[in-house]
Amino acid sequence: MLSVYLIALLVGGFLLALSVFGGSDMDADADVHADFDADVHADFDADVHADLDGDVHAEVSSGVDFVLAWLPFASLRFWTFFGAFFGLTGVVMTVGKFVGKGTALGLSIGVGYICGFGITTVLRKLMANDVNSSLSPKDLTGVVGEVVLPIRRGETGKIRLQLKGRVIELLAETDEETELSRGQRCMIYEMTDDGAAMVARTVETTE
Repeated sequence: MLSVYLIALLVGGFLLALSVFGGSDMDADADVHADFDADVHADFDADVHADLDGDVHAEVSSGVDFVLAWLPFASLRFWTFFGAFFGLTGVVMTVGKFVGKGTALGLSIGVGYICGFGITTVLRKLMANDVNSSLSPKDLTGVVGEVVLPIRRGETGKIRLQLKGRVIELLAETDEETELSRGQRCMIYEMTDDGAAMVARTVETTE
């Protein structure tokens, strides 16, 4: 197992060094994670929507979001930190012979997941705050975006748009009676106090 730990440490450490010294902020991670999240949520939503509605449907959607939040396996950033800390913990436990092989493996996986999930979550929130602080409601009002997670009246979805050379994702709500499904074009007409975009469908849609 020592060779596995060493490989994980080297690969994870190399990616971390590359992101720090190479000036990379792993922007690709945001797109990969967003696409994965949108695909899984949309597909699952489509399967259950035919049979479930009302409060039951809302609970299912919330449950999917909760599971995806705790399983960030499509995140490059998560795997980078997981690999680095998994490998480091395994090497220390194995070389120092502090615990048995099975315990060392369990500790390495646990430390890797906690560090990967924790650091990834913190960085994502910092990036979101940075985006929100650089854009005012006036900048966002009137901008057209694309729905990536379905938006229903009384339920929060998500939209993706391009603004000032950046791809931005925002939580979104609507007052319209009919659902705004994934792929539809919508326009932001107001920003709420909690940072969500109020949107309305546009004439054109993306099939």
